[in-house]
Amino acid sequence: MMRAILVACLFATIAFLPPLGGAHGIEGAHSEGYIADVIVIDMECEENQTCISRPSNVVEYFGADWCDECPEVESQLQESSDPSVIILSHRPSSSDDFWLQASKERFLDVYGLWGYPTLAIDGHYILAGPTQSQELNSLLSESISNYSGISNVSLEGQNLSIVGDLDNLSIDVWTVNTNSNLTNVVTNHTNYSQTNVVDTNGEKLVIVVSKPGYIALV
Repeated sequence: MMRAILVACLFATIAFLPPLGGAHGIEGAHSEGYIADVIVIDMECEENQTCISRPSNVVEYFGADWCDECPEVESQLQESSDPSVIILSHRPSSSDDFWLQASKERFLDVYGLWGYPTLAIDGHYILAGPTQSQELNSLLSESISNYSGISNVSLEGQNLSIVGDLDNLSIDVWTVNTNSNLTNVVTNHTNYSQTNVVDTNGEKLVIVVSKPGYIALV
């Protein structure tokens, strides 16, 4: 019943997303990859709520269960209440409970990171360690990424349909859940170019559209 309500809401309420203008990334910094668009599908929303949204910012957190300094940053992220910001909590380490190969590849190959805890903001900026992470709110207050590209999104059962200006772009779909320690911890990854069947056993789907390649962080 909840899935039927969700699908009806996705189709009837806001299946159309107007594109937003503006360039992506820092001028001259992204010679290879960058994040072009981010869409969030709330799979727990009610019929009269907004089920699909385009956040103004995306914060990707990379941590580990065995990391001594990570709980401080994780607590900070749990206290964040800005609805215009979506947080993704990755576990790249293979020794962690929520480890995903896709998170490891994003940590090492896409961003070229090496330590925990680390925050990647909008594919633009990096904050490393609990001291720098305290600057997150001030950084977000000055950063609007003007994401665009996706014009229509629909979800029917586990079948996801995405329409937009997406030529030569990659689409990652992250299934996330929030637990007592982590905000929007990534529990599954779908490469949309390989399949449109996504894991709906979660609270949200976060769709990240990117120009493939290494993403430089400042």
